[in-house]
Amino acid sequence: VDLFSIEPRHTDWFPDLERVAQMVEFLPAQHSIPHKPTGELSFRIYYPNNMSDVLLNYGDNREVIRKLDSLFNLKHLGDECDWDEISVTSHASPEGMYFKNDSLARERLIKFQHYLSQRYNLPGYSLKKRWIAEHWDGLVEILNKSHVYYKQQVLDIIHTIDIFEGREGALLRLYSGLPYIEMEAEMFPLLRYTEIRIKYKPASDKKEIHYTHFDELSLD
Repeated sequence: VDLFSIEPRHTDWFPDLERVAQMVEFLPAQHSIPHKPTGELSFRIYYPNNMSDVLLNYGDNREVIRKLDSLFNLKHLGDECDWDEISVTSHASPEGMYFKNDSLARERLIKFQHYLSQRYNLPGYSLKKRWIAEHWDGLVEILNKSHVYYKQQVLDIIHTIDIFEGREGALLRLYSGLPYIEMEAEMFPLLRYTEIRIKYKPASDKKEIHYTHFDELSLD
């Protein structure tokens, strides 16, 4: 069974695209590439809770995969840029047991790495890989951009109580658990993703794969 062609029977929830846009770094569209271009492209694949397969019908995943297909299936696209580094990081949201979230994030990484190796030919590139069991930094970023009434109390708990010393329990007790329920519904889904970052630099004669029109790959 091709895990990466599986489509969900139904979609209970997927991130609001405006919210996702705040979390994803896009490369500004350009009509021309500088003489010595450097920078990076960033793409994110989102998952339903407790899932690790790439579901094309979930959120904006199909469009993201289409962009990656266009990017990696082309062999020679210009004379100014080529890839410098490709990194993949998978995340899980923080609810529940840490060991379960760690396993889930790792499984997302393994399956996405398999997807890249099976679908694309990427010889000679340094693929950096890591997984983050509970994406608390991402939650802090979302909270800092929000105006929820419990913002500061939650940030204080995150910054002062360790994961293994009762952080989640303290959040569940805050205002009888109402902030936790809201975060679990509205914020945690934005923490369940795999991100691929592709750094590029001025082309050298030793590289074979080049890309010039990076603006066509931006998601905005």
